[in-house]
Amino acid sequence: MTRSCTLFLMTCLMLVGLWSLGGCNGARDTAVNMLEKNRPNGFMIETVHNAGRDRKYGLFVPLNYNPKVNYPVIIFLHGMGEGGNSAKKNLRVGLAPFVADRAGNFPFICIFPQSPNGNWDEDSDAASDVIACLTEVSRKYSVDAARVYLTGLSTGGYGTWAIGAKYRERFAALVPMGTSKNPCEFADLLTSMPIRCYHNNGDFCAAMWNDDSMCDRINMLGGHAEMIKTDGPGHDCWEIAYGETDMFSWLLTKQRPSASKTPTASLPTAAQPRRGFTATSVDAIIPTNVPASATPYITTPSAPSIPVTPY
Repeated sequence: MTRSCTLFLMTCLMLVGLWSLGGCNGARDTAVNMLEKNRPNGFMIETVHNAGRDRKYGLFVPLNYNPKVNYPVIIFLHGMGEGGNSAKKNLRVGLAPFVADRAGNFPFICIFPQSPNGNWDEDSDAASDVIACLTEVSRKYSVDAARVYLTGLSTGGYGTWAIGAKYRERFAALVPMGTSKNPCEFADLLTSMPIRCYHNNGDFCAAMWNDDSMCDRINMLGGHAEMIKTDGPGHDCWEIAYGETDMFSWLLTKQRPSASKTPTASLPTAAQPRRGFTATSVDAIIPTNVPASATPYITTPSAPSIPVTPY
């Protein structure tokens, strides 16, 4: 009886694990349905040529894009279930649907690379393509190179750690979520990087050990890694992180230290907000009570904040 129960529990855990790591929770077509409708801005699919191969990737350009303004950038890495070659599945889960909800005044350029097999190991072609996408977007659009952020979920959470460590000179902050495997080998490379992690308390098959251990290790080494545990039984902590927290405002308080030498232009006046999002004027600023001791990546108060309202 005991052995039967053990086998049953192990089977259940394996099934839950496969479901978890698939990354298909909360799929929505809101971003996909907006593809190409607002050209030359909004959601679109582009192709990058890198190392002899062509890879499609998703791109969001603010609807009120102004080439005279330098825009912060978010790169999103999808989970295992969104791998492929069409650059559409990676727009259905994670960041893109929440950007679509706020498209009228979302002030970040967003890049959505797609890994063919859903993995993002640091030495993979997929990792190299992430940087190629960033380089191409920076060439075509007015990008604030000091405010480029990397985030991802599940296998993309691992990719956020791995790629963020390998190319750490390119990023101002990392936001991994529900990381699918142990990234602790990268801890000593990320002690000067602002990091915020999310995972659900009930996510027993992915981030329960991985992100916690990584944050603890980085902080023991003198770094700045924050662990936020959200309430939920499954893997989809990103539904809360992207939809209900102050993550976007937090990102805008981070920039690479060299940026303090170069003034950052104010973002343009926000367009009419969509549900759950409040418009920001060009005069809005990051709160001045952010502790300067928190990290060397804090911006000056000239950068606008993004108020995020739960919905």
